[in-house]
Amino acid sequence: MFKKCIGIISLAIISMFLISGISFAGQWAKTYGGVGNDNGSIWPIGDGTYYLSGFTDSFGAGKIDGLIAKLNATGGVTWAKTFGGSADDYLSAMDLPDGGFFVSGTTESFGAGNPVAPNSNIVFAKFDSAWSPVFEKVLGGAADESGYFKKTTDKGFLFLGESNSYGASASDQDMLLFKITSAGGLTWKKAYHYSQTDSMNDFVELSDGFLASASVEDKLSTEQNQIYDILLMKLNKSTGSVIWNKVLSSTGGSLSGSSFYKLSDGNYLLAGGLTTALGTSNIVLIKLTPDGTVLLSKSYGSSTPGANASFTNIIKNSDGSLIVSGHVMELDMTTYAMTNSVIVMKLNADLSISWQKKLGGGVISAVISKAGTSGIILSGFRAASLTGATNALYARLNPTTFSPVWAKTFGGAGAEMGFLTKINTNYLLSGYTESFGGATTNKPNIFGIILDAKGNYANCNVKNFTFKVGDPGLAISNLALTTKANVTLTLRAVAAPTAITLKKTSPTLAVKNICPAIAAPQGETLEESVELQRDAE
Repeated sequence: MFKKCIGIISLAIISMFLISGISFAGQWAKTYGGVGNDNGSIWPIGDGTYYLSGFTDSFGAGKIDGLIAKLNATGGVTWAKTFGGSADDYLSAMDLPDGGFFVSGTTESFGAGNPVAPNSNIVFAKFDSAWSPVFEKVLGGAADESGYFKKTTDKGFLFLGESNSYGASASDQDMLLFKITSAGGLTWKKAYHYSQTDSMNDFVELSDGFLASASVEDKLSTEQNQIYDILLMKLNKSTGSVIWNKVLSSTGGSLSGSSFYKLSDGNYLLAGGLTTALGTSNIVLIKLTPDGTVLLSKSYGSSTPGANASFTNIIKNSDGSLIVSGHVMELDMTTYAMTNSVIVMKLNADLSISWQKKLGGGVISAVISKAGTSGIILSGFRAASLTGATNALYARLNPTTFSPVWAKTFGGAGAEMGFLTKINTNYLLSGYTESFGGATTNKPNIFGIILDAKGNYANCNVKNFTFKVGDPGLAISNLALTTKANVTLTLRAVAAPTAITLKKTSPTLAVKNICPAIAAPQGETLEESVELQRDAE
């Protein structure tokens, strides 16, 4: 299967909108796709209809293309579009407030070196509500570029990623950033080199610049013992030039910083991980001021020998507290099988643990998100073992104790993954399925299911699931960081973007009802909202 998970998590996270007062059309369950591989997710728009977005090789101009469709209140397809070229194009579309669409991602069809010597370049494009192009561009060189766009307050976008095209060799990976306006104009472009392997991770927009984090290879790193540090930079909004920078390193191992979270006191949490020389991993949280001063740095690791803890996301709970979630992988001493469980921590202001919980039962990979005061939702997939088939897993957790209020799986003989969105007193589960809908065996289709308030859909392959609830025993320790300020960064020349023409088609998606529709009760309306947790375009 082609890159099953690429984009689906980010699509699920970025596709949560603030919605209220919308009538509810009842329960439906459908699959969408064709004879090939179709993967994506569905999100509510706010007027009772939906968008579907993902990747497809069932339709389009070549191998893999981007796919977006508009769905009506009962899941029927109003229209569908693909966009791409003759090779693999992992492009996704997001709807914009003006009714248009922003398309971005990596392409092997356009740009330098393509498609004779396939490599990934960056596409960014905008279309109006009628899918007429406003701009269509590609940026990149003869080697690979990758990364993602995030919105900026001026309605433009900032790209963060990495480039292998502009360094000393194809193995020299540099940090790549460029800023575009809402009209597609290039404000600035930069490729910064610190060490052999550098990549941008995240940024937050300040009133007077961008605070960005990157992963950089330590200068003392070797092929046998690779060590990574966190690079913090403040960037000028208008030029992208570096105002200041500092490298954070740890004698305890290799650091990574994945995402920022703004705190109520005006400071920021940078979340990431620490990999020790023994190969175990811990969750890392670093509290920073906007000027990059480290206030607190903590490491959270499992007390079980050989267990690995990793970060997934941070949400703000209904009581204002911070909830950090992640995973812990460990050896089950009863079955001698590897397990992967969800871990959830409630933190105090000093980043100490107020309490923690582990939700296990096989191999579970899931994210949590907040859905009003009624609870916290968890969704992803679950398998009985590392080699077992996956089912979509979803649950509602008590916002005070994190104990499951209810938990369900959806799936069949094939593989499923799903993400849950609260749309009213009900839920939307969407993702990919290999068990239902596909015209070809073991080829995934995109699915969407409207579930009731307890996550049920009668006679629709939904089963109750019982978590193994326990204490992960995460131990917290102060993380000593070494800071190097104003390190030398080499600026690389970056080629200018060039105009392209994405090939668009209007496919007829095969739509299959996988469960009988259930009518909505009279007077049903939306009562709760879903908060956007992280803009991960």
